[in-house]
Amino acid sequence: MPLPLWKRANSFVSCSGQSTEAGGLIIGKFRGPHIEVTDITEPFTSDIRSRFSFVRKDPEHARHAAYRWKASDKTETFLGEWHTHPETVPHPSSIDLKSWRKLITANQRNMFFIILGTEGHWGGLGIATKIGIRAKQALLVSGNSDQLSTDMLSINHKNL
Repeated sequence: MPLPLWKRANSFVSCSGQSTEAGGLIIGKFRGPHIEVTDITEPFTSDIRSRFSFVRKDPEHARHAAYRWKASDKTETFLGEWHTHPETVPHPSSIDLKSWRKLITANQRNMFFIILGTEGHWGGLGIATKIGIRAKQALLVSGNSDQLSTDMLSINHKNL
């Protein structure tokens, strides 16, 4: 994930007790065995945001993904989702896992997920298989996001 996109997503992380969760889509392309993140969406007006949840409801997310698909000559697609958690080092909730299983089942392909916390981040690849859905944690990062390398989130999805 390019550092400017990482910083955009990370800008929604807050330690404030009044902050709400945020999230959006991860858009990019499959390049051989690699996933290249090229864009993200940010929260829109109709999304539901609270202190401990984010529900992507605004149709603008889908419109933006469709626009990127067409503008890229069908090479950029919806890869997964990102969102924030109001905890230092986040982990997926049961709601996250249930939602991701639905997405993977509906799309019938591997999908990438990121949760941004106040001091660390979680990322994983949900894997669609012929026998069901399984998840593999791909990274757990702690530290200042300004110090992350631009290719930190490079994942070889075909080896998982």
